[in-house]
Amino acid sequence: MRLLYAHSGNRCAFPGCHAPIFEEDGLLTAECCHIKAFSPGGPRYDATQTDAERNGVENLILLCSRHHRIVDADVQTYTVEMLQKYKLEHELQYNAEMLKLTDEQLRYLLMSSESFWKRIEEIDYADVPGADFKMRVENQKSIEELIEALEDCINNIDDILSGIISADNELLENIRDIISDSKMDLDEFNRLLVSRGSSDLILHNWEYNNLAAPNTMNQVKMLYLQLVVKLLEYISYLTSTEHPMLNKYREKLANHQEHNYYYD
Repeated sequence: MRLLYAHSGNRCAFPGCHAPIFEEDGLLTAECCHIKAFSPGGPRYDATQTDAERNGVENLILLCSRHHRIVDADVQTYTVEMLQKYKLEHELQYNAEMLKLTDEQLRYLLMSSESFWKRIEEIDYADVPGADFKMRVENQKSIEELIEALEDCINNIDDILSGIISADNELLENIRDIISDSKMDLDEFNRLLVSRGSSDLILHNWEYNNLAAPNTMNQVKMLYLQLVVKLLEYISYLTSTEHPMLNKYREKLANHQEHNYYYD
């Protein structure tokens, strides 16, 4: 929001419009608009975007209320390419250092996020069939708590995959035990394996277990740790104070990368 405002010149980005974003007394009279809509069914919605891309600075443009309604009401004329052109040409006129967004102005611009989280809450607690089994967003969790919860989930997935791999590796012996316990002829079973080849059992899901699963998990861990480090660096930059978890996760990423190779 600070970067978006800094490049706005405190003016609506619609060509020829000089309506301010903030009035002289600090009153917000413009709107922060999505070029590609945030919600399905909205103007110029793009299902391939991630939420981060939808709320990224490249997909946001500051317009006065009048022009916001105009561009959203006529998506045939005001295409994604057209609005991106308006945004680029407008922002090229202003240096990022020309304007500084005050904390109060930032609060106004961010108020729309309250509406979004209220919408999520309404979705999560709607009285619908199966509501008792709804997996709900815990919006009260801090960034630090979300990082730790996500890390626990990743570790759980790793444990589950390890359990599946172990079970597959033990499949042949388990079948032998079942045959032996049932008083069937185990020697006959072993001869059958030799004659037909036992690779279907011995190599059951071998590529998934020994290549796909570990390679994917290592990549997930790498991307997760990289994301956390960048997030904590960004928070540190915004607050001008090093986040207490930053060095811990830098070390985690460095340690992970020392042993991070593709299995082949």
